[in-house]
Amino acid sequence: MESKCYIQFQENISAAGNLEPLYTYLKKNAENVDASYLLRSEYVLIVSALDTYVHMVLEDKIVCSFFDVNQIASSLELPISEMKKLWVDDKIKKYDILRYCVKARLIQNSFQSPKSLEYAYSLINISKIWTKIKDGMNMGSEEIKKTLGLIVNRRNMIAHESDRNRVTGELQEINLQTIKECKEFIVNLVRQLETLNV
Repeated sequence: MESKCYIQFQENISAAGNLEPLYTYLKKNAENVDASYLLRSEYVLIVSALDTYVHMVLEDKIVCSFFDVNQIASSLELPISEMKKLWVDDKIKKYDILRYCVKARLIQNSFQSPKSLEYAYSLINISKIWTKIKDGMNMGSEEIKKTLGLIVNRRNMIAHESDRNRVTGELQEINLQTIKECKEFIVNLVRQLETLNV
């Protein structure tokens, strides 16, 4: 059964894909408009869907492990002032308070790069994620990390440098194939990460 985190990921990927028909329409019908910015937006949204997925997984797993004596608790550090708020009798309220605390603490982190994903999964006591998912990805561990690193680097160029070449200032090439490859990789990556969360 798919987790709510995975279902949300799929919805986010689907929503990002709604930009493609707009791109195709503008490319055919409005030649004076640079529709490539829609593809750049989709690229950023695809990587953001990964980031959102990992945040949601961490929130769920950290909160559940805190209240389950049979699970190893997360190593995430939370302020004592926040933990004191858990001194309430209502169990549902305790879950909500802790979820809010965890979310507030994790909002500082971006979970996109290989190193940040390793750190994220270490917080829920899952190590060697690349070794565990490499067979499902049909790639070696280093190849997974390298591909993800390139995707995140491109996302950062789009988000922080308007996707312009650092030397020439020229706009980088982007097309539907670039989007397809990015999406296929990220979807497969999250599908494999989902197998670690059971």
